Amino acid sequence: MIPDTFADNGSYLRSGILFRNKLYDQNEVKDEGVAWTSGIPLLQENWSDLLHLASDNELQILTFTCPSLSVGRAAVKGGMSERALAECLQRVQAYNDKQPPARRFLICLTLTIAKYNCNHEALFDFYTFASEHSADLVRLNRLIDFSTGRTFERLVLTAEDTSTFFKVLDKFDVPAKLAIPTLISSDFGASAGTAISGLHLCGCTGGIQMFAVLGEGVYPCVEYLRDPVGRIDWEVSKELSPAIDPVRWHSERLSALREVATQPGYDGCIGHALTCGRDHARPTKGDLTK
Repeated sequence: MIPDTFADNGSYLRSGILFRNKLYDQNEVKDEGVAWTSGIPLLQENWSDLLHLASDNELQILTFTCPSLSVGRAAVKGGMSERALAECLQRVQAYNDKQPPARRFLICLTLTIAKYNCNHEALFDFYTFASEHSADLVRLNRLIDFSTGRTFERLVLTAEDTSTFFKVLDKFDVPAKLAIPTLISSDFGASAGTAISGLHLCGCTGGIQMFAVLGEGVYPCVEYLRDPVGRIDWEVSKELSPAIDPVRWHSERLSALREVATQPGYDGCIGHALTCGRDHARPTKGDLTK
């Protein structure tokens, strides 16, 4: 997994070490190549080339993350405004219209849930936007404040907020014309879905089986990019030999991750465990911040 598949003019897609991103969990899409993006790179003039690169890498789903939907500006700095996101989606549709079926992308819109949008009205607006722009899937995940100064801490859902949101979601009656398959991210925590009858969220495998890649750095999670647990040896990666691991791992930090995942109170999301100590266990030794 990487923070933005199209970043740096598609350098990751051209690297030759693309490991298929996936939306894991029984409630999410499996076995499909997924591109993760804010959409910002697709506002560049070379957007069509970037989409060609994604298709050449057998990616099939474009997942856009939406911190908010507010015309003209985004509630979170760096996020896409509704107008800009609409432009991105129009470009993807234009691309799809010119491609054979095997090279057409499915569109998944992810709404990041925080204190300002964990309500019925925000959900309705999001589903309306997704329907108007022919989204194939919608996905809900939880905001994590991984900024150095905890800039967005006041926006992060507490365990109580999360429980309340799932009750809102359970009662949310989506009109038939807005009905779109919905995916629930496991970063809400394994116990969050208990408010909805029959919904079980599995723990995320981030930091255990999946890792984030940014440049040459390998990190526990796309939500925790402070301390790498490994670095990619690009010369080794060019050999593309399955017998050679191109990652030089930091064994002590990997051990610390495993410890975090076994602590009492760990709820299945390594990103929250490392950044939101009030809701999750923190490592007692081998601290990743050292």
